[in-house]
Amino acid sequence: MSGPFPEDEFSYDGWLVFNGLFSVNAKDGDQSPEELIDGLNQYVKPEPGEQAKGFARGNLDQTLGTAGDVTWSLQRFSERLYPFEYKRTRWESQSGIDDDGNSQTIQQQKQDGIDIYWETEENLMIFRGRKAWLAQNRKRLRGGLSEKVELEELNFDYDFFLWVLFRTFNGKGLTSELSIREISTVGTTSKSIDNTGQGVRVEDSKNVLRSVPAIIALLDQKKPKELECKFVLDNQVVKAKIEYGGKVHVKVTDNELEGLSDLRRMGASLQFIFELLHQYEVWCDLPPTQKYPPEDFFYDLAERAKEEGYTLNGQLKKVPEEYRRKREGQMVDDNGPQQTGQDAI
Repeated sequence: MSGPFPEDEFSYDGWLVFNGLFSVNAKDGDQSPEELIDGLNQYVKPEPGEQAKGFARGNLDQTLGTAGDVTWSLQRFSERLYPFEYKRTRWESQSGIDDDGNSQTIQQQKQDGIDIYWETEENLMIFRGRKAWLAQNRKRLRGGLSEKVELEELNFDYDFFLWVLFRTFNGKGLTSELSIREISTVGTTSKSIDNTGQGVRVEDSKNVLRSVPAIIALLDQKKPKELECKFVLDNQVVKAKIEYGGKVHVKVTDNELEGLSDLRRMGASLQFIFELLHQYEVWCDLPPTQKYPPEDFFYDLAERAKEEGYTLNGQLKKVPEEYRRKREGQMVDDNGPQQTGQDAI
């Protein structure tokens, strides 16, 4: 009699929200991930009434690697994935009624924690867990991991989102493997040249790059701080919202992921996020002429708004000038341009 299918051996609770995105630098480059994690405080299942906390090895990589119906790309991805988790078990006293109707105090077990995924080829790590719990325990988690590895937090930059919009506007993918089929939501900062103090959010659009409110916000020097897109990686469509500060929410409902098993859904989500993070690191190191859109992009946006029935009042100057200076290698802040490198003050 055959055993359970790998698809049935994996499940997850909650949403596919990843609130911690990191670049990893192992302090001892000769140690494997297993050796590094084995050196941390390990979780041991406690006896009733006792508390326990620590790290434990996950099995997503092994399950993905043995599943027969996942793509070859996902199976290859499993070879460079090292999953583990931080678990905490505690007990709470609660009042109850026994079988005879008498009051009694019982100890109820409570478990919480987060999932951690380490992509060992590009040395990237992401956390998945409840936002409130992760916020309360972020320092403890990073402190425990920092015994073995250095973690550099990855916070998506406003100009990275603008670069994504620029590439999509010109019909180009982010990489040869990762492309965007649709951008349905854009949210912008409140800071702008008109000092209105209000951000703009356009959502559920078929193409935000034809949305006049979104275009005008960008031309007012409001910065994009969140995008919701349909990404395509390895012929798999992944709908996700990415936010400034380092958060990715992979959406399951109303898209192709909804019909997949938990195993393939998690595998596709992780593969996408790690590819996106790798590209973000590549973008951070691009020369200014490739990192920032040219002036023409903003004039093209103005023409697009005109096609949609809106004509700009006044001359378009400030945002093209800002990005001209950035492409020349100048830092730009609220007080005007500053030279970078040795000429910086």
